[in-house]
Amino acid sequence: MALHVALDVGTSATRLATADGSVFLSETSVVAVDTHTGDIVDVGNGAWRTVARDPRHVVNFRPLANGTTVDFDVAARLLRAMFDRAGFGRFSRIHATMSVPALATSIERR
Repeated sequence: MALHVALDVGTSATRLATADGSVFLSETSVVAVDTHTGDIVDVGNGAWRTVARDPRHVVNFRPLANGTTVDFDVAARLLRAMFDRAGFGRFSRIHATMSVPALATSIERR
């Protein structure tokens, strides 16, 4: 049986909610990126703590700005990390509904 979730990827926060309306994950839409390797160090609220601990080569990056996606690869890795943090594995059966801005282009909707 699949779990039905709603996904709201906003410029400031990403939220996952269940079908009954209860929000079970709400974190900031920020990714901590290592500038030397390009790897993602942490996402969400943990990204702020990571930059505070090791500010030399780790910077915060927001993959979404003004309701549009700035960097698709980083945004996809942000979503994967959020689903992992919520406890969904790679092979979990999830039916997700995602909100999309009305003025989004066809590329952004995809």
